[in-house]
Amino acid sequence: MTTTTYFATQHSIDRAMERINLNEREAMRKIDIALQRGKCAENYTSSRERKYLENQSHNAIAVAFDNFCYLFSYQGECITVYALPDWWERKKMYNGKEKIRRPKKYFSFYNEEMEARIYA
Repeated sequence: MTTTTYFATQHSIDRAMERINLNEREAMRKIDIALQRGKCAENYTSSRERKYLENQSHNAIAVAFDNFCYLFSYQGECITVYALPDWWERKKMYNGKEKIRRPKKYFSFYNEEMEARIYA
């Protein structure tokens, strides 16, 4: 059986328990997974997301994972956890050069139009 060492402050565990609704063991596991699989600011191609993470990381490393931002110290210790904004990872949609303002309405119309062409 392998044991993993968790590097997390009590504050970060408490915030994860409060904001993600996990117990202490699951919170420590989630922090460990975020450290391994999360995305840093450099991993994002969108400048909006990259700038947001860079602004949040004051003397720390901001990692986005599972709609939450985890702040880690340079030694790898989790400092705190908080939710990402609602607009996170929403991409703008375009039809050629024209921006699609209401994607649900656009795609429902577009799919009906495509089905009409196929079955005609």
